[in-house]
Amino acid sequence: MGCFSRFILLLVFLAPFCSSNQIQDSFHQCLSTRSTTQLPNIFYTPNNLSFTPLLNSTALNLRCIAPNAAKPEAIFTPLNEIHIQNAVICAKKIGILLRFRSGGHDYEGISYSSVMDPPYIVVDLSKLRGINVDVEDGSVWVEAGATIGELYYRVAEKSKTHGVPAGLCTSLGVGGHITGGAYGPMMRKYGLGADNALDVKIIDANGRILDREAIGEDVFWAIRGGGGGSFGVIVSWKLKLVKVPETVTVFNVGRTLEQGATKILYKWQQVADKLDEDLFIRVVIQPSNVPNTNRRTITTTYNALFLGRVNKLQEIMKQSFPELGLTKEDCIEMSWLESVLFIAGYPRTVPTSVLLAGKPAFVNYFKAKSDFVKTPISEKGLEEIWQRLLEEESPLTIWNPYGGMMSRIPESSIPFPHRNGTLFMIQYVTLWMNPEKDVMNKHVDWIRKFHNYMAQHVSMFPRQAYVNYRDLDLGMNDKNGDDTSFIEASSWGTKYFKDNFNRLVKIKTEFDPDNFFKHEQSIPILPLKSELQHSELKKKVWLQKDHKQTKIGFEEMSFAVNFSPLPLRSPEITTGSSTSSRSVISSTRKRRMLSFATSNSTEEPPTTTPEIELEFIGPKTGGDGKYPLDRASAVSGEKLLRSIMADNKLELYATKKKVWLQKDHKQTKIGFEEMSFAVNFSPLPLRSPEITTGSSTSSRSVISSTRKRRMLSFATSNSTEEPPTTTPEIELEFIGPKTGGDGKYPLDRASAVSGEKLLRSIMADNKLELYATYGKVMNCGGGGSCGTCIVEVVEGKELLNERTNTEVKYLKKKPESWRLACQTIVGNKENSGKVVIQRLPQWKK
Repeated sequence: MGCFSRFILLLVFLAPFCSSNQIQDSFHQCLSTRSTTQLPNIFYTPNNLSFTPLLNSTALNLRCIAPNAAKPEAIFTPLNEIHIQNAVICAKKIGILLRFRSGGHDYEGISYSSVMDPPYIVVDLSKLRGINVDVEDGSVWVEAGATIGELYYRVAEKSKTHGVPAGLCTSLGVGGHITGGAYGPMMRKYGLGADNALDVKIIDANGRILDREAIGEDVFWAIRGGGGGSFGVIVSWKLKLVKVPETVTVFNVGRTLEQGATKILYKWQQVADKLDEDLFIRVVIQPSNVPNTNRRTITTTYNALFLGRVNKLQEIMKQSFPELGLTKEDCIEMSWLESVLFIAGYPRTVPTSVLLAGKPAFVNYFKAKSDFVKTPISEKGLEEIWQRLLEEESPLTIWNPYGGMMSRIPESSIPFPHRNGTLFMIQYVTLWMNPEKDVMNKHVDWIRKFHNYMAQHVSMFPRQAYVNYRDLDLGMNDKNGDDTSFIEASSWGTKYFKDNFNRLVKIKTEFDPDNFFKHEQSIPILPLKSELQHSELKKKVWLQKDHKQTKIGFEEMSFAVNFSPLPLRSPEITTGSSTSSRSVISSTRKRRMLSFATSNSTEEPPTTTPEIELEFIGPKTGGDGKYPLDRASAVSGEKLLRSIMADNKLELYATKKKVWLQKDHKQTKIGFEEMSFAVNFSPLPLRSPEITTGSSTSSRSVISSTRKRRMLSFATSNSTEEPPTTTPEIELEFIGPKTGGDGKYPLDRASAVSGEKLLRSIMADNKLELYATYGKVMNCGGGGSCGTCIVEVVEGKELLNERTNTEVKYLKKKPESWRLACQTIVGNKENSGKVVIQRLPQWKK
């Protein structure tokens, strides 16, 4: 498949008593008053013969237009940005839900379909296809409704040596594509399409047409990879042109199980992210029939683009990946524009002008998911994967390599976080052509089970996913259109964006405080924001993020403050669109986490002993599928959390192996003088360390990540006392140099006070071998001849200091690899965080 797009979505609440005709008439009348619908053929209702063909015209996923799928009340096809602007203004005025479609490639169809309850109208941007290429400036302006294929074609018309680093599927709509990241065959050379976005035209919730300067750098950061439909309607993008050779080389090489596909793919995993960055080799994996038999096998097809001539490619492959057995006859030299068709799967006989068609060439019923892989999957693991693929009728997995530029761009550069440490991304797809619901359920059930099985091989804490391969199984906003809490949205937000999700929420809250732009998986707003901004109070209410130091009220005014404690669920165990008690409580907000009652009274409330109310959510579901809940209370500031748990006969360790909550939870007294809290803890059952390899996170970071989602909800505070200071610590994970008998890397954990010790000293203190080959501790003073301790920093290199001569030598030798000698100091006495270390085997010279 390799195809995706983003679709800009606008949702507003719709009065439940409105009929379909009222929706159509009200919206049409509003547009007419703004001289928008005076032109023919731009507004279609289901009574119009063109309605269904138009709805289906760019729908990539037939599952989303099946007979049982929701259909819009009308379709509006604007001809310019003013028409879009008027649609937004009318929608906000009347209260009509809008969906915006640029290319129709959303995997869950949320640009033209919906699994939420309110009716909606589709605004189809397919008539906005303008493209203005400026070779001298090195840029191109392209409207949202143009496709990637059209963009590539128009750029090549102006220059044979320029291109755009974006998607592989030629019918992707540019508007939504860039908002999710936009990866493609030049990503290892130039990064994502979103990395190369220079400017934008966007319409905000007030109908204003804004550019990069007007929206500011925070919003511009958010819309480049933060997913479509959360911040505004993309009208057009300004993208950077990049250099491409006049002649590039491509190949398709297939290998079946009978031809050693398993061993070749195992090798590919080890080299794909380290190959020359001009070379992109993805692997398409699917069952196939063995000729002249009734048996099926697995075929792995290596689909590649090299930004250069065939002779240079041959040299690289012989040196780095000879196992594939690539021959000169396998390779084809062509123009960069022709390679676009080749990578997309078109036959060689198809002319490049087909790129101007602007519609999907291949449509199916399908369900898709995604994963990111940090460590190679063993040959045994691959064989188990083959068994499961052979159980399904038409499954497909595509493995896309990372490395190169993708490893050098920081994961916080834009919201798309899947960068250094990622070997490759997997896209899972199951396809079918029968529209029956039972058939659909069968295939969807298979891919869900397959995805669950793959958990042992992929990223964890969080298990990451690609937002342009949207998957509503990860979680969903409130089905009836209400706002969703930050905590609940984290079930998908942290998987798509990791820690960038927190910043996205903050920016969303500032830029769209009414949450006008929302959909099934849109970025939520923080609670209180809309209420506080629209309060008629003329004096300020200061509410800091953690609520600890907040004083509620000010001179000559008092408030009644109500907090709703929210039981937490781990994002790792929140599946599908199921809703816990948390979402029930948060929905009662409507959306008032704080309700204010103004009063002229200055009377002080009666003094009481401050207490903490605690809720402990069990680590596993019971027979009814729900998590057990225990409650307790404690006088503020008297006891440690562990003591309260013991007093109430609550197990401190939820699994057979010990699970430690982060120190500032278990070892910290609950509460301060003159302060009360509602505290909710969720002990999480953890997967065993032997499968948490790569940059996976330990138990501490699981708790730490949920803590960011407000493990503490604080009520009123009359105290200005600061919380006790703690000594910054660095958490370390050491991945073993070799796999064990189960094909997985052993994992050791340790911690150290920031800035106190050398890495080698921490390893020695924890009895970790400095030299993986010899199995003994040696100190050679940095001399390489006797086996200098060298490790690979997988995560957290910014927390390490004082590069040594040995490290500098390795950096010069292999700049893309961040290796260092074990004489490096861990931390700088002020920073804290996590460092993941890969111990590397050493050989005596």
